[in-house]
Amino acid sequence: MSEIGDVIAVIPQHYVNEADVSFTTESLDVSGVLVDVLEPEENDGRRTLVVDNDGSEYHLAARERMAADGLTEWTPGPVRTSSSVELGELRSIDVDPPDEDEGAAVIDDVEALDSEDLSSEIGEIGGIHRGGKATSRLADRRSARNHRVDNYSGSAPASDVRDELRAGGTAAAVVREFKRLVAEEIRVTDRVGERPDVRNVIRFLAGDDTVFDDLWSRTETNDTGDRVVGIALDMSGSMGNAEHDAKAAVGALALAASAVDDDVVITAFPQGKRKSALVTGPYESWRWQHLDATEPGGGTPMLPALRDVTRLMRPLKGRERVLFAITDGRPSRADRVAELVEDLRTYGTAVVGFGFGRVNESTLEELFGRDGYRHVDVEDLPRALVGAYLDQLELDATLDRQ
Repeated sequence: MSEIGDVIAVIPQHYVNEADVSFTTESLDVSGVLVDVLEPEENDGRRTLVVDNDGSEYHLAARERMAADGLTEWTPGPVRTSSSVELGELRSIDVDPPDEDEGAAVIDDVEALDSEDLSSEIGEIGGIHRGGKATSRLADRRSARNHRVDNYSGSAPASDVRDELRAGGTAAAVVREFKRLVAEEIRVTDRVGERPDVRNVIRFLAGDDTVFDDLWSRTETNDTGDRVVGIALDMSGSMGNAEHDAKAAVGALALAASAVDDDVVITAFPQGKRKSALVTGPYESWRWQHLDATEPGGGTPMLPALRDVTRLMRPLKGRERVLFAITDGRPSRADRVAELVEDLRTYGTAVVGFGFGRVNESTLEELFGRDGYRHVDVEDLPRALVGAYLDQLELDATLDRQ
């Protein structure tokens, strides 16, 4: 049984949303998509593969322990549901790697491996695993993205979206407004500065010692390049008539973020049988042609898409983090989406939902909270999305002045 545990131990994080997993118990034979990998330090000492099968989640866990020969081994536990209901012991597990990862080592038939082969396989995959997280094979995801761009056949090519925004003056207006914002001079108070702050000096002389650290003032400009912006774009089948406007909104927002040197990460969901597709990743500049990496089709798996874009944002450094989720329908596992949104906000990421089309406001409120969403007409989506980002930057500037 330790071979099954070893498989769980070495599956790399970059397989999340990209690899298919099949497993059996005495009574189950399940195939699904790997939607999460929980590391031991965040999961009570168990490394767990989370597999989604049509909305049902299965947790395949293994725990490291000391064997009789003094070496460590990974021992699998029972398969559980997301609510911790036990479904029996894990008897077999097969992992189908991402299409762009076919050359990487994968253990998909543990019974066919002897101990020497297994050690070799584990060593090879383990090197990838220790690199960690969704960014460990960005080159492969970018290559797959570029392949999709080259083979785009939809009705809203990026070149048309770009040209329309330019012709209507939207692109130039966005760049002009955001460059104005970051060039705007602001007054800040501190213990040191260019000149005394007259108002605070008077308050201090009148006995208000709370302003002791703000007796001097100086002129600064707004910070640039200090935010990380994530976008999760719904490209389900119902988006067919809205593809152009949705991509125009994403393009306008990415253009705005680039104008102030903020980092941008974009994913779209779904992508074929996968749950989330890379559009623009960390450590690369946004390009208009990236919008050709996705086209409408499939359901609305927002939960794994938000997890994916959050992981991609994680290695980027920024004082502020904001995530925009754009959708026209109710996602699967809406309750879990709402929980994730709440968790992200708790740990410092601002999350704003944008809904249009057939999605109703009660659904948006359920997902994003009463004040955490905007419901707009699809043709107004580009202006509304850029406006929300501008509000976020102006809020940051206001807080900096306080």
